[in-house]
Amino acid sequence: MARNTPRSPEGILVPPGTYQVRLTVDGQSLRRAVVVRIDARVKTPAADLTQQFTLSRSVNDVLTRLVRARADVRERLTRASGADADALRQVQTALETAYRPLPDLLDMLQDADVKPPPALQTAVDVAVKQALEAVAKAGG
Repeated sequence: MARNTPRSPEGILVPPGTYQVRLTVDGQSLRRAVVVRIDARVKTPAADLTQQFTLSRSVNDVLTRLVRARADVRERLTRASGADADALRQVQTALETAYRPLPDLLDMLQDADVKPPPALQTAVDVAVKQALEAVAKAGG
């Protein structure tokens, strides 16, 4: 893995449905429909699975933004000095702090096909808000 690639998670599970998958190699694209079916043993209502997916997607999206912002700040630090460098180090710390809980929260969301409990929903909301504020400080 590249040093900017998050070790965890590798992606989110999608709700049942039909999806288009596209593979492009050497300028040639292949597209196929893929049908994702729910495990027959899962009795969770579709609305609860949609909520799980929506929360998972928000965490996944903010993780992506944080990784980009962290890389950008690291790169900007190589050119900065004095007060500018100090300010960037504070932004870097805010980004790292905001990143820290998100992989575990995403793992908890993805652990089971159930409606996320209220405490997990609240933790996700707080962590995503903190992450978005850190990304905004980074200029992203």
